Amino acid sequence: MKKKKVFLDIDGVLADFSHHFINYYDEVEDKTSPITVWNDQRIVKYFYLTKNDIDFWLSIPPLINPSEINFQVDGYCTNRKGFVPSGVTEQWLLENNFPTAPVFLSNGSKAQILHEQGADIFLDDAVHNFIQLNKFGIKTCLLDSSYNREFKTRLRVNSVREFGAFANPSILIIGNKRHGKDTVAEMMRELAGFSFSDSSTAASRLFIFDTLKEKYGYKTPHECWEDRVNHRAEWFELICEYNEEDPTKLAKGILSEYDMYVGMRSQIELDGCNGLGLFDLIIGVHDERKELEDKGSLTIDVMKESHIVIQNNETLEELEDKVRALLLRIM
Repeated sequence: MKKKKVFLDIDGVLADFSHHFINYYDEVEDKTSPITVWNDQRIVKYFYLTKNDIDFWLSIPPLINPSEINFQVDGYCTNRKGFVPSGVTEQWLLENNFPTAPVFLSNGSKAQILHEQGADIFLDDAVHNFIQLNKFGIKTCLLDSSYNREFKTRLRVNSVREFGAFANPSILIIGNKRHGKDTVAEMMRELAGFSFSDSSTAASRLFIFDTLKEKYGYKTPHECWEDRVNHRAEWFELICEYNEEDPTKLAKGILSEYDMYVGMRSQIELDGCNGLGLFDLIIGVHDERKELEDKGSLTIDVMKESHIVIQNNETLEELEDKVRALLLRIM
């Protein structure tokens, strides 16, 4: 499980280029908010004004707070070649507290540059870049914006933070109830520092508590979570409903904050995540001494879907030895 080389676009992802452009130049008389970026005729007509205009490029306001970047950035790639003096983009990133990393300027095609730099994954807001890069074999996510919303793709992300679900190495731990999933996750956290959330904790916090609190009289999300063992089938159905439009919705939410997702239960959800390549490793935990769940609360075939299955049928010490051996392999 290798660390991914992650690159980011700048304009439209980190920098609010289009609104800044419309308001910066007096030559642009129509100051209404741009609907598109590079197809906006005001930008097309007056873009030449930006050439070597250092004040313009340095005064672009950021679109996000740098704290939203929850992954290591290996580089930036932006279509600014021929317009931005060397070093200005680096200065803008530094002044706005974005992660320090090399900047590569392109003049239209980013594919060759990113290929030469060994990029594994990229984030862009332009549909033409998204299509070209994915065809070239560089996995690219599309940052949601009003001007690209009509383009349909499951590689769309709603924020730079959500992109972290794709950018960071990620692990899924699956298994039947009480077979030791959480125990394995806790050992991986203690031994190697992997953070994790189980599906139940995340779901309770995000939506299940609000859905069930009046029905069962819960006072807190934790109280709701503790009672989940008595309502597993109901929880399963609620998570399926939450993921109905996008089977990866809960997984992306968890992986944008944690290294590991523990306890996925729906095959539809897993198929969606596998289709996007969300997980670098799927670990199954199985205890032959314990009973299996019925299809009402777990539809995943643990043995079939796991890359590695940890047999948890001995002592805790022996289980920890197996987890240590696994960590040595993947790290």
